[in-house]
Amino acid sequence: MKLLTQCRSVNEVLSDYLDGKLNFWSTMLLRGHLLMCSKCRAYLIQFRRVRDLLDDPQQQSVALPDDFDSVMGRAVQRAQGDWKSDTK
Repeated sequence: MKLLTQCRSVNEVLSDYLDGKLNFWSTMLLRGHLLMCSKCRAYLIQFRRVRDLLDDPQQQSVALPDDFDSVMGRAVQRAQGDWKSDTK
């Protein structure tokens, strides 16, 4: 395994870290890096959030605006019109 002192190496093993698949020494090296590197800590937080959302998509639902259907309908019509004019 690569040394876990570079951000690229850390990012490659985050999934295994969260799944508890790293051995003791790799886990300690990773944690040491995370203590020193704010960018990797921030990346880990985002990575966890994405995994949590993928595990439970209902966890974070978003309320759509009341006019969502009409706005999307107009956008689709506009896109279809652009597409038709490009194919002529």
